Amino acid sequence: MPARLWNCVVLMTVMVAGTSGMPMPSFAQAKEQMPTFDLDRIIDLALERNPAILGAQSAIEQNEGRQVQAGAYPNPTVGLQTADATIRDPSNGIRIIERGVTVHQTVEWPGMRAARQDAAAAGLAGATIGLDEAKLNLIAEVKQAFYELLLAERTVDLLQQNLEIVQEVARIVRARVRSGEGPQFEAVKADVEVLKAKQEMTKAKNSVRVKLVGLDTLTAGALGPRYKVEGDFRSLRDRLDPEQMAARDLSQHPILKRQGKLVEQAELTVDKERQSRVPNVTLFGGYAREV
Repeated sequence: MPARLWNCVVLMTVMVAGTSGMPMPSFAQAKEQMPTFDLDRIIDLALERNPAILGAQSAIEQNEGRQVQAGAYPNPTVGLQTADATIRDPSNGIRIIERGVTVHQTVEWPGMRAARQDAAAAGLAGATIGLDEAKLNLIAEVKQAFYELLLAERTVDLLQQNLEIVQEVARIVRARVRSGEGPQFEAVKADVEVLKAKQEMTKAKNSVRVKLVGLDTLTAGALGPRYKVEGDFRSLRDRLDPEQMAARDLSQHPILKRQGKLVEQAELTVDKERQSRVPNVTLFGGYAREV
């Protein structure tokens, strides 16, 4: 065996022996695993992280503080006075120091205080209902975005199948043209159909990307830049009674309930202003001493 060929064989043997002991990454390990979310999980993430929910919760905390403030009594006013004086009598030259303490306490009119507390309670109730409204609207938006994404993905699957069929037809047409069984323009038409199918496929994939971003936005980025969704379309009930649905919404829908609390709060605020026509009473007490 020539020396150069022998060196090549030895080198290949060393390379194989060196790599045989090294762990080779499998295809499953090399493939990127994207997280998968179902509708219920996405709704939970949206309710946990969406800014609209956080804003509604902050409104509740704000109204709780206003309710505490409305129930607080006016703070008393405490004053301290001191004076250093000399009696204008040259014969004795007496020098005195006067000290005094005063206390002022305002007593509110009971009607105005009660109206202010009731208005604050109505504001807190309205903010609480506002949180329910925000949750209801967010869940509706998440469901709409989720099913639109599912529909877009199903559309991509159908267009992929259509593209494969069109490409197969184009391959057959080109084979017929090459064999002389068909005119050249048939191959051109087949290529045009393939281009149309590819354009529709690209458009559908871009739509999926947009809807992925939109759904991720509703969760404030909790889904991440790359993820998958799993689920299926749910059929509605066969019979829906519009009158029954309207009656239930008029009595239970958070929007109407919140608006009712806002009206109640406004009426109580007007009542508080009417009660303020009665002046408050201020109690005064003081103590003074000369030393």
